[in-house]
Amino acid sequence: MDNLLKEHGIRATAARLDILNLLEKNDPMTADDIFEQLQDKGAKLSSIYRNLSQLVESNILTKIVGIDNFAYYQLNTHTHKHHLTCSVCKRTMPIENCPIHELQHDIEKSTGYKITNHIFEFIGICPDCQEK
Repeated sequence: MDNLLKEHGIRATAARLDILNLLEKNDPMTADDIFEQLQDKGAKLSSIYRNLSQLVESNILTKIVGIDNFAYYQLNTHTHKHHLTCSVCKRTMPIENCPIHELQHDIEKSTGYKITNHIFEFIGICPDCQEK
């Protein structure tokens, strides 16, 4: 993670490394989730928000707004990701393939746009919540 920050011209502080290491194991997460995990290391919520903002601006993290209107952060692996989200417990899991590529190509062809990104999310009820 130290090299990742240096590649983007960002100083590798302990706070940034803590955030990146946490997201590497547990993405996506909200700023509050990150704060909860790092508060025992003396992290302040305002500092977490400031670092998240800088990491998103530097394209190290991506920010996704979920169905609960919370911002979720994850490492930008430069691979295409979509999610399946439970509308009850808000648990999110990745969808491995993208069914939109063909549609995106058709839209580009018909409109002349060069589409640089899209957001695609299924919303449902997870098996655990269905049993309740």
